[in-house]
Amino acid sequence: MIDRQDGANDPLLAPLNEQQRAVVCAPQGLARLVLAGPGSGKTRTLVHRVAQLMRTGVPAERILLVTFTNKAAREMMARCEQLCGSSAWSLMGGTFHGLAAKILRQYGSALGLDPEFRILDRADTEDQLRAAVNDLGLDLRRDGLPRVRTLCRMFSASVQRELDLGATIDLRWPQYHHHLGLIQTIGARFVERKQEAGVLDFDDLLVGWSLLADPPASAEPAVHQTSQALRERFVEVLVDEYQDTNAIQGRIADHMASIGNGLTVVGDDCQGIYGFRGADAQNLVGFQQRFDAAERLLLTANYRSTPEILSLANLSIAHNRTQLEKMLEPERTSLGLPPWVVQCKDREEEARFVVTRARELQASGIPWSEIAVLYRSHALSTEVQVELAKQSIPFVVRSGVRFFEQAHVKDVLAFGRATMGDEFALRRVLLLYPGVGPVSVRGALERASVDDRFGQMAKTASGISRRGLEQAADVLAGMIERSADGPSAQLAFLVDHYRQAFVQRFDDSNQRSEDLEELIRFAQGFETMNQLFADLPVVDQTTRNGDSGPALVLSSIHQSKGLEWKRVFVLSLVEGHLPHAASFAEVDGVDEERRLFYVAITRAADELYLTYAQRAGHGRVQTPSRFLSELMVDTEPPFTMVRPSFS
Repeated sequence: MIDRQDGANDPLLAPLNEQQRAVVCAPQGLARLVLAGPGSGKTRTLVHRVAQLMRTGVPAERILLVTFTNKAAREMMARCEQLCGSSAWSLMGGTFHGLAAKILRQYGSALGLDPEFRILDRADTEDQLRAAVNDLGLDLRRDGLPRVRTLCRMFSASVQRELDLGATIDLRWPQYHHHLGLIQTIGARFVERKQEAGVLDFDDLLVGWSLLADPPASAEPAVHQTSQALRERFVEVLVDEYQDTNAIQGRIADHMASIGNGLTVVGDDCQGIYGFRGADAQNLVGFQQRFDAAERLLLTANYRSTPEILSLANLSIAHNRTQLEKMLEPERTSLGLPPWVVQCKDREEEARFVVTRARELQASGIPWSEIAVLYRSHALSTEVQVELAKQSIPFVVRSGVRFFEQAHVKDVLAFGRATMGDEFALRRVLLLYPGVGPVSVRGALERASVDDRFGQMAKTASGISRRGLEQAADVLAGMIERSADGPSAQLAFLVDHYRQAFVQRFDDSNQRSEDLEELIRFAQGFETMNQLFADLPVVDQTTRNGDSGPALVLSSIHQSKGLEWKRVFVLSLVEGHLPHAASFAEVDGVDEERRLFYVAITRAADELYLTYAQRAGHGRVQTPSRFLSELMVDTEPPFTMVRPSFS
């Protein structure tokens, strides 16, 4: 346990433990790295650090407090005001983008910016980029170019990672490498349009701030003078969630403290799970190499989880090759509940176990909202969603759009409904094809017939429209021909076509392809399309009902970061799911997946269930995750292995 005697009579320090006080009372004007484990009270520590700085004479306007989300920023600023009163009003605190906007309005004239510049939201940014494409006379679909949203992400990733556009495309969108010249032309026109309109998008805000924080040697003297004034203004810079900073954010933070030298970064390399978004783990891991006199402090006292859960978390993350070592220390006493590893026969049994056990927990007094089901990929929640619906349990999905409401899943299901004579579904299907519009669809619907395999739909059409209608007719006919083989075979035939023709229109086409494979696997439990669709409306209704009252939470592990529940289930701990198959080919891939597992474990306060199915579709054997076998280090592993009691 952590000693709490020092500072017991000081109202600012009394609520803190010894580690937190060490951070709060650390001398100003120095660089320090604070490694803060999950559930260690880092927000409280940062807020009290700000209050202590102000109490010792640092003016609020000379403190810069940076965090990642608007919610976290609002919470921190409100708590600073509670501790410091109105004197905290002049504190500069907020997200990277929010602070960049404030700083550029005050100092951006050196860069030629009008202080009244307008900031484009994401929709406005896409509109400007779409207009740039039109200016160049391009047709993205016809010319085989990425969609506008994908182009936005390409340009954004290039800025955030501080990589040239070609390297960025090769890294994340290699299928568009042969279009690099055209994409660069679009990007140049996009920049021109923004400059002509006097507007900035979110990435421009970071670029502008970086030019002031760390101006190139070739910059105008006025820029260097403004940079000097800006950096002299802040004597203490505090950055939260530092492991999530990308290249440009890390550089901004480092250089904003280059004069006052007071830089406190708080983070946890063991929770660095956003590499796919451009987060650069080296910002944190390499901090003490960049600031060789930097002090390292620890926040390891965990107030959230039981000792048994923390023991498992510590044991797992110890297998990562590169990390800044620390051990979570429990502040809670044991409840006598070990983590459970639940070995299930198949995915259906896994779902039945989770839902049945969740119902038992709720009956024992645990609110639905204190029970969460976490997973690596959204598609892995399919069976659980269906089982929750069957048992009329309210649930909410926090990992994006609900599985059966995703555009690509709805597209594929529309093909299935169309083979059963659903006119609205057939309309959706036909409009997917290039050149097919409302007029073509109207004529096709008049001639469509399940009985003749939709062969007459394209009879009066011509050109691109005719080719699209003929393709649709062939696919629908092929599905009908496979009816005797069941819906799984029908969907497998369809998905091959859909993947080639349509899925590439999405930014995250690989993930969506995985979702479609999961849909095929899910359909194996049904003999006919009618049976498959009979269950789906129940799922939709239950998810809607879950929005209006206490509900069990379904969430991807990524979306769960920063949250906690009393009881947590982690699904599908098998090789290829967690760790994800794509990670096997990446240098740091499996280590980042292990960090993801660590995040999942540490969301649980009282009880943790780790589940996996021995078999997937068609009897395919699944290998339990290496993250489970790594825990088998002695004769008494830190978990109890069980099978579902109803099997």
